[in-house]
Amino acid sequence: MDYYTPCIHLRATNIEESSKEVDMSQYVILTKDDLTVSNFKGQNVYEDIIKYDPEEYYLNQINLFLLEVIKAYDSLKKKSEELYKLSYKVSEWLVTNSDSLYYYMNYLQVIKRIEEIPPSDVLYINNMLNDYKDDWEIYVGLLILLDRLNEAEELLSLQKVEDQNRSKNYPIHYLYKRKKSY
Repeated sequence: MDYYTPCIHLRATNIEESSKEVDMSQYVILTKDDLTVSNFKGQNVYEDIIKYDPEEYYLNQINLFLLEVIKAYDSLKKKSEELYKLSYKVSEWLVTNSDSLYYYMNYLQVIKRIEEIPPSDVLYINNMLNDYKDDWEIYVGLLILLDRLNEAEELLSLQKVEDQNRSKNYPIHYLYKRKKSY
């Protein structure tokens, strides 16, 4: 069986609204390791993802899947154009279907893996710093997107070790590690 040909219909129950079932793509369950296989078909995955109703619970599940795609891309020595395209298209789809800052930050971190963030987005991120100065995780992510790595490192070092470790597992920290290793 070729898993990258859509054939499974998933239905999940929203934990917060236990009476509400949500139809979703079979691909939301994939992890980083599932995405680095030779028969990967990013276009099939994308087409399956966007055919479902973009309601909040589903968008959140797709965002978690996106993080796995980004981790898969980052894990490969020879970067996969197909994984990059999928991460870009999925992040763009999330941003067009929601005004969530998390989705926007993920969209920008995908872009930043290949090119610089556009100046208008840099300006927006700078403006967001004031709004999120009390949310250290978002603030650190914004600082990383702006290449203000020393500030990000300093703020991160002030957090509890378990919080630091959780935060360092987010794909955005790959950008930090990549810049710091130069």
